[in-house]
Amino acid sequence: MSLLAVTHLASASAWAVYAVGALMALAGAGGVVLQRNPVHCALALVTTIFGIALLFIDQGADFLAAVQVIVYAGAIVILFLFVIMLLGVDRKEQRAPEKLKGLIHRLQGRGRGPQRPGRKRPEARSEHFHRLPPTF
Repeated sequence: MSLLAVTHLASASAWAVYAVGALMALAGAGGVVLQRNPVHCALALVTTIFGIALLFIDQGADFLAAVQVIVYAGAIVILFLFVIMLLGVDRKEQRAPEKLKGLIHRLQGRGRGPQRPGRKRPEARSEHFHRLPPTF
C-alpha cells in the first residue's frame, strides 16, 4: 500500500467516525426534544452523550470521552432516571390508533374525539344538572 492510499483511508475513516458521532448526537438531541415520555427523553440524552464522547475520541481527547461517559451517562443521567421513576410517571399512554382517531375527530370539528365504551357523553348526563337548587 502506498502512503497516499493509507492517508486517504485514515481520512475516510475519520470522516466516518465524525459522521456517526454527529448523527448520534443529533438524533439523541432530537429524541430529547420530541419524546413525550420522560424516561425516553433521558435515554435519548444518553445517546447524545455517547455521540459527543465519540466526537471527543475522533479529536484524540480520550480522557474527556471517558469522563463524559462515566460522569454524565453513568452518574447524572442515571440520577435523572432515578428521580423520574421515584416521582412515578408510569401513566398509561393511549395506543396510536386511538390517538389518530381523536386527532381526526378534532380536525373535523366533532368535539373531543371518541369516548370510552360505557362512558356516557356529557349531553346524556345533562338532565341531572337542572335538578340543582337555583342558588347553584
